[in-house]
Amino acid sequence: MRRLCLLFVTLLVISCSSDDSSETPNATPKELLISSSPWQFSEYRIDEVINTDGVLVTDDDLAFESARQNGINFGLNIIFQTDGTGTSVVNLIETSRFDWTLNQNNVLTLTYEEGSPESFNVSALTQTELVLSFDDEFEVSLDDQTIRGVDIRASTTFNSTQ
Repeated sequence: MRRLCLLFVTLLVISCSSDDSSETPNATPKELLISSSPWQFSEYRIDEVINTDGVLVTDDDLAFESARQNGINFGLNIIFQTDGTGTSVVNLIETSRFDWTLNQNNVLTLTYEEGSPESFNVSALTQTELVLSFDDEFEVSLDDQTIRGVDIRASTTFNSTQ
């Protein structure tokens, strides 16, 4: 009988040890986007230059110009709400509202009030980091006269401020 009680207590301890409250339950990507909001911009990088249409510029120049034309800067925060709406805030001053969806292929689509939908591939998503990848096309001005198209594949990284 003593062995049976010892076995029961051992099994109880082993089964309860997996109920540690510090473990994070398996959250869906949508739940992670919401629960880890707000997301604060931390990095923009060019992963691949697809076409420069003859423009000779450095990767840093391309990254700066693309980020500038897309309104991406270190003051950008994004908040996702459970009802499929969200807010982007730049430097605590400029606020824009958007609707958002995340499909099963991890494509995040943001539709701002003043623009057309923008889609991003969710390359990575944890409780602390969100990485969005996308193809981008923008223009570079040379000698204040010539404007040429540039196509790149880029990524932006956001960190949770939670």
